Amino acid sequence: MTLRSEEADLIAARRLRDIARAIVHTDLATLRRDVAERPVAGRVRAQIISTALDTAESGIDLALENRGVLALTGTAMVCWLFRNPLGVLAQHGWTRARQWLAQLRR
Repeated sequence: MTLRSEEADLIAARRLRDIARAIVHTDLATLRRDVAERPVAGRVRAQIISTALDTAESGIDLALENRGVLALTGTAMVCWLFRNPLGVLAQHGWTRARQWLAQLRR
């Protein structure tokens, strides 16, 4: 290589470096402007709200597709919540049924 071609390569490399530097500075300025317009906390909050709404919508769709399973699950939850009163009621009913059967046998 001649001295002139080395100089030309060096000049071309410097131009490419300067172009790359200008692109990086432009990107940084754009990023700073975007963050100034809408802070990161606002972006995170919007993303969380959007995700929560999508999840709720999916849950509602799933519940509407499986109404029987949903009804059975709800019934099981109510029975579990009221298990003590239902147990007392069942015990009382069993006692009354045994008394009634004893009267029939007489």
